[in-house]
Amino acid sequence: MRQEVGRYGYNLWALDSSTIGHLGLYTDTSRRMAQITFYKEDFNLPDNSKIGDVVQLHLPISKMASFLDMLRNEDPVFFDFNETNKLGVLSTSKEPVGEGE
Repeated sequence: MRQEVGRYGYNLWALDSSTIGHLGLYTDTSRRMAQITFYKEDFNLPDNSKIGDVVQLHLPISKMASFLDMLRNEDPVFFDFNETNKLGVLSTSKEPVGEGE
């Protein structure tokens, strides 16, 4: 189910809650492909899943900066979800060495 990410949106909030933020990944036609929920570091994460066509990933907040960095600085970026082991992957295509990033 490898798809190119065309758009993204995120939010963070300062509530006394286990959930700290969300990151939505969308196709270039704005169809949502994944919703990533970020939690406090010590929170027991729910299992990743797929509801309809939308993948639901659950990660500690410490991972959010890496996701945003890739989305801001790489092109193209792809999202893939393995339904057997429930693993979500954000990746780039092969890039030339020494691209100056």
